Amino acid sequence: GADLSATFTVDRVNFTRPDGVAFDIGAYEKDLTTTPIEYFVDQTAGNDVNAGTSSALPWKTLAKVNTSAFNADDAIYLKRGETWAETLTVPSSGTSGHPIIIGAYGESSVVPIINCASTRAYGIDGNSKNYLNISRIHTKDCTTAGVLASGTNNTLQYMLITGGADGIKV
Repeated sequence: GADLSATFTVDRVNFTRPDGVAFDIGAYEKDLTTTPIEYFVDQTAGNDVNAGTSSALPWKTLAKVNTSAFNADDAIYLKRGETWAETLTVPSSGTSGHPIIIGAYGESSVVPIINCASTRAYGIDGNSKNYLNISRIHTKDCTTAGVLASGTNNTLQYMLITGGADGIKV
């Protein structure tokens, strides 16, 4: 009989496909000039001298994220169960169909926390940044708003914003 075994790949957005077979849905054309990079940030086990491109060698601070440049389709993941006492100031914009992703990774049921401690205006500052996809982050006790998303075509999902002034400022 025919060999019906196949190897399957789960890509970064959790679509399963046979190896060697690309999706062709006609709605999303990938720019092959750059390869998306995933960055990881872990307040406890990270170190800003690391490359940050694996969960085994993550960055430590949001300041490292704030001073780095990102390309469309790149992703920045904060470790679940960790807390940062600094603002995430998004340094780059995505493009149409190719957002910059900011989210969570890890096994903890507790989403990452950005604690403004009533001394910082925003937990996430996306001032004039476009095409961001931000999800599964808790901002708390910010003096102005948990998130500033004043650019265009930004998506926020499954956010928890507590204490402080406004939730999301656009």
